[in-house]
This record gives sequence, C-alpha cells and structure tokens, in this order.
Amino acid sequence: MPPSRGLFAALAVALVVLQAAVLFGLRAGETRLLFPPADLAPSLEVYGDQTLLQTFVATADGLSAITVYPTPGRGTASGTVQLSLESGPGPAFARTSVPVEAFLARPSFTWTFPPIGGSARQPFALRVALPGATEGHGLKLAIGPPNYAGGTLSVGSRAQWGDLRFETRSQYSRVVDLLRRRPTVRHGAWVPIAGCAGMVLLAASLAALTLGLVSDPDPR
Repeated sequence: MPPSRGLFAALAVALVVLQAAVLFGLRAGETRLLFPPADLAPSLEVYGDQTLLQTFVATADGLSAITVYPTPGRGTASGTVQLSLESGPGPAFARTSVPVEAFLARPSFTWTFPPIGGSARQPFALRVALPGATEGHGLKLAIGPPNYAGGTLSVGSRAQWGDLRFETRSQYSRVVDLLRRRPTVRHGAWVPIAGCAGMVLLAASLAALTLGLVSDPDPR
C-alpha cells in the first residue's frame, strides 16, 4: 500500500473512532467527582436534623440521576433515607425515600428521577437526610478534597471541608441523545443534525478514498 493510502487509512480509522466516541461514548457533560481512593474520607454523620447538602451545577439538559457513595459506619444505621433535589427556595424537583438497608446494600446508590428539562448550567442541591436515626446510628457518605468550584458541602448548619463523591447522569448530554430529542424550538434544530451528517460524510469520504473508490488507482 502506498504511504499516502496508509496515511488516509489511519486518518479514516481515527475519525470514525472519534465520531463514535462523540456520538455514543460516555457522557462528557456529566459531573463526576470520584477522587482517588487515598483522598476519600467519611462525611460527618447524617441523622435527625443533621442533613447533608451538596450544591452543584448541572452541565447537561435532562438531569435524571445522581449516584452517591455511602461509607461503612461504626454503629448500625436505622430509619429511612430521604433524598431531595432542590434549587433555591422553591419546591424540590424530586423527592424519594429509601430504607437505609437498601441505601447501604451496595458501595454506591443511584437515585433515578424524571428528567429535568433545561437543567444545563443550573444550580442544584442534593439533600440527604435520615430523620429517624439518632447519633451513632446514622450514615456517612464518601467525600473528597474541596476541588469542586461549582458547589459546597454542609452537614446540618455547618459547612464541611471537601465535596461529596457523586456522579450525575443526564438524558441529553450526548450528541446521539440530542438528535433523538424532540426539539422544543424548531428554529435551529437543523444545526446539530447538519453537523453530525457532515462528520459522517467526512468519515465516509476518507474511507472511500482509502479503498480507492474515489482516488486515482494509479498513484503516480
């Protein structure tokens, strides 16, 4: 194979892989505060009126799930965990109650709720409470260093060092999700579609050139 065709082949493969990652890969618009294991620590205990509150800014539309990471406690937790997703003084966007045994059954707990439209760049607060528990029978969540500029962490009335270890999932943070979404505004809906079609056409052209379908079979 001539060097030029080898180069085109490499470019075509790289472009196809890149497009696949953009269209179908991990959601780049999610918030992921996972921290190295050595940097993790337990939060203050959550019980009674000592509720944990982590504020954050969503980075994609259709915010639909949050994953948190409980840490083993010294005592036996009891009661029902109450989760709420809030934004400002208004009513919560979502609420749920989970038996503490189910909340602690796995290393992580994912709360799924109806997608929130227009959530991109909006501030939210995740509240975790265990009102029926007493001190020593509450729960703690994994936190990491205060490296997240988009929010703060508090337990009860006290601000706490660090930020909660958590992840978000959104319905419309990948290009393929945006294309599947029914546009709420018709004007400008062709822009992402045209951009996606252009990427696919470019990859197809490079692939065709590599195979000699559009190139001169005689490289001289």
